[in-house]
Amino acid sequence: MSFGRMIISGIVGGIAATVLSLVPIVNWCEMCFLISVFGGFIAAWFYAKKCEVSIVSGILAGAWSGIFKTLLIGIVSLAIAALLGSGVGIMGIFAGANVTELVAMTGIAVGTSVAATAIAVLLIAVISAVAGAVGGAIYAATCVNKPSSGGKKTVVVNASGQVQ
Repeated sequence: MSFGRMIISGIVGGIAATVLSLVPIVNWCEMCFLISVFGGFIAAWFYAKKCEVSIVSGILAGAWSGIFKTLLIGIVSLAIAALLGSGVGIMGIFAGANVTELVAMTGIAVGTSVAATAIAVLLIAVISAVAGAVGGAIYAATCVNKPSSGGKKTVVVNASGQVQ
C-alpha cells in the first residue's frame, strides 16, 4: 500500500467530487452524500491503476477523497463568501438545508460564527470521509484482479492430438 499514491488518489477523487458538487441539479445528490461516495469510487479506481487495490486500500483512498472534497469545497466557499459578502458562506455551499439540519441536530446554534462554521466543516468532513470510504470499498469489492487467462490453465494440443 503506497501512502503517497493513496493521497494523490484521494486528491483526484476529491477534485472529481468537488466539481460535481458545484454543478447545479447534480449537487442535489450531495444531500445524501452520494457525490462523496462517487469521489471515493473514483479515488479507489485511480489508486488501482498503479497499485493492487484491496478493501482496506479502497476504503482509505475513498476516505481521503471525502476529506479533500470537504477542504476544496471549503476553499471555494470562502472564495465565494469573499466575493459576494458574508451572507453567503460555507453553509450555503454545503448542501443547503441538509447541513443546517445536521448542525441543528447537535444543538449548536447555527449562525455566521467561526465556531459554527468550523463544527459544520468538521461534521461534513467526517461524513464525507465515511461516504468516500463506502465508495472506495464498493470499487475494491467489485474490482477484479485476475490473471489475463482468467485463472484457467491453457492446454496446448500438437498436430498429432497429444496434449503438451
